[in-house]
Amino acid sequence: MTIIEASKQLGCSTTTVYKYVKSGQIKATTTEGHPANKIEITQEALDEFAKMPENLLTKEEVATLKGVSIRTVEAWVLKGKLVPRLTFLKRNYFSLEDV
Repeated sequence: MTIIEASKQLGCSTTTVYKYVKSGQIKATTTEGHPANKIEITQEALDEFAKMPENLLTKEEVATLKGVSIRTVEAWVLKGKLVPRLTFLKRNYFSLEDV
C-alpha cells in the first residue's frame, strides 16, 4: 500500500506516516525504477506498528472501569489527576495501577 492509503488507515497525515517510515518505526520498501521511488508498506508492517500496547487501558476502558463518562476521564487528564502512561497515534493509554 502507499503512504496515502496507510495514512487513511491510521487516521493521520501522510507526513506523519512518512516520518514513521523514515525513522524506521514502520517497515517499508521502495520500488526501484519508479520515477518517484514509490514507498510501499505491507499490511503486516502497518498492523505491527498500530497494534494495541499491552497492559494499558484506553480512556473508554478507564471510564467503564470507574463508572464515569469519557469526558470525565478527559477532564482528569487536563487537571493532571490522571497521567497517561503512553500517547500513541494521538491516543492516550493509562496503566491500571494509575487508575
